[in-house]
Amino acid sequence: MSELQNFRRIGRIDPAAALRELDRRPELWSLITVRQDYEGSAHRDTESIFLRGPTTLDDVFNNMEAVDYESLDELPATFDLVVRASRMLQAREVGRLMLVKLHAGGHITPHVDEGRYAEHFARFHLVLTSSPGCRFLAGGEQVVMAPGELWWFNHRVQHEVRNGGGERIHLILDMTAPGYTGALGVPA
Repeated sequence: MSELQNFRRIGRIDPAAALRELDRRPELWSLITVRQDYEGSAHRDTESIFLRGPTTLDDVFNNMEAVDYESLDELPATFDLVVRASRMLQAREVGRLMLVKLHAGGHITPHVDEGRYAEHFARFHLVLTSSPGCRFLAGGEQVVMAPGELWWFNHRVQHEVRNGGGERIHLILDMTAPGYTGALGVPA
């Protein structure tokens, strides 16, 4: 089997404390719904908790701003995962952060992340929950990500997720880190 070009498993971080924390705060999933609600969204089958992002959605694909949202302070175990992933990656800069729940049987439809923001930041996924039936596809490759795994993936090529299993929750981290790039999506 040839080496994957659009995915790279980086390491493991135990998500158990963050999952317990999320179970106690189910109302956070419904606070901001713009990601799944906008016309033509690839993310209709998801719910999100925004932890860090821009103060406005104007020109969101080119907006480089990222500020901490109140939810980041309200989820200290999740914040700890961000810190641990940042250290593991030797991150230089942290962009947007969000928790994304893909419903059982859900589908994130094919799309490409575009704009200056996607060119600048590499995208990482820390898997909190998943199942063998959840397949992540990018650039003609596919992987099954297991709970606790931290992955880089190329968000600059067409990608989608098909969830043939139970509910899937990922912590999505946009960062600049040595050896990873958003522009080409290929670790340096």
